Amino acid sequence: MIINDEVYNGIFELEADDPYEKSHALKNKLSVLGRVVESKNELWTDGPEHRSVLDFSVTEIIDNYSHVAANFSMKGFNEAKLLQVAVKIEIVTTIKEDGFFSAAFAEYYMKTSYSNTSKMCRSKAANLKKEIQSAFRPKSKVQS
Repeated sequence: MIINDEVYNGIFELEADDPYEKSHALKNKLSVLGRVVESKNELWTDGPEHRSVLDFSVTEIIDNYSHVAANFSMKGFNEAKLLQVAVKIEIVTTIKEDGFFSAAFAEYYMKTSYSNTSKMCRSKAANLKKEIQSAFRPKSKVQS
């Protein structure tokens, strides 16, 4: 069983003299919020337009079955001195239901623990959203 609940989706635009450097600085700043896993790091310097892409996620584990993940996709455009940041925060609960006992446990977890875990995840996600917005607030336009 997988429960995936998207709690925030936003786009920020920042002015940056060097968007590639700025994206890495933001990733390092956000790394204090949880475990960072980088999935894409590209820099195009050939041709008339220099661009960069940095995709990563910041994950905070709540218990053995649930976690809060903030997924970032940062696109930099050197000529425009622009860094565009897309953020999606989601709560993910995963319980393997391979057999009778794991199915019974999944049912037990949903009846007894999920509501408390969900509240805790929503609280963590709200805090994460505030941290992200404060990280991008100084020079940014926000689109939701």
